[in-house]
Amino acid sequence: MAELREVCEFRTTRLVVGAWDGSLASQRSDFVGPGDDASTTLLAVDSSSGSPVALLILFEQEPADADRTDLRIGYLVAEAERGRGLAGELVKGFIDWCRERAWIRSISGGVEPDNPASARVLTRNGFVQQASTPMKADEFRLQL
Repeated sequence: MAELREVCEFRTTRLVVGAWDGSLASQRSDFVGPGDDASTTLLAVDSSSGSPVALLILFEQEPADADRTDLRIGYLVAEAERGRGLAGELVKGFIDWCRERAWIRSISGGVEPDNPASARVLTRNGFVQQASTPMKADEFRLQL
């Protein structure tokens, strides 16, 4: 569980889950607990060490039609693992999985303006920048 807390450390999650602060460090791993019906969280584990290295968080958006759905993704990479291409690999693998499912129409994600590396992950995987949200996040979308 200590390794999962490293993936969910404050600098990574402050924009994902709101007003966490250092005093809540022991509760950060509860963010990926079993009681969350609004999202699905996938844990990426290093095959050689068995340590958690990243999370991929999926949300189904309001359906635009009965046959196809839009998904929203978020991802967190442990600080020690950043800069190695892991986020890009996770996103690419997820896109490949989605392309095999005709019921998924699009994938979207938001990126904070001070996180250009995350924006590059999305654009390198074919996402197109849409606009900024009222919360100042840059929105990206991939039509499948």
